[in-house]
Amino acid sequence: MTPLLERKLIDKYPKLFRQASLSIQESCMAWGIDTGDGWYQILEDLCEELSQISGVEFAQIKNKFGLLRIYIDNPTEEANLLIGEAEIKSAHTCESCGFPGEQDGWIIRCEKC
Repeated sequence: MTPLLERKLIDKYPKLFRQASLSIQESCMAWGIDTGDGWYQILEDLCEELSQISGVEFAQIKNKFGLLRIYIDNPTEEANLLIGEAEIKSAHTCESCGFPGEQDGWIIRCEKC
């Protein structure tokens, strides 16, 4: 994800992204959000929902095997369900642009991308 979009999420949801300020020895979030910009809206929507759950914070956000993968600390059943829904949405969303897409190897792409 571009630094600008990543910064928007971090600034809007600082509690969820607390680990982004840690070193790479302390948290994988130090590497940033390792996805394309097309999944920004999926993450924005997820952050809005997770921000209502006390104590949840991201440990890692990345593309793994072509799908969005989100790892958190202090998980709850509700948080895990919300994350699962976001990961499923990523399977049908172009990682580059956010339009509907399909899996092409290890990447979700639309016809245009």
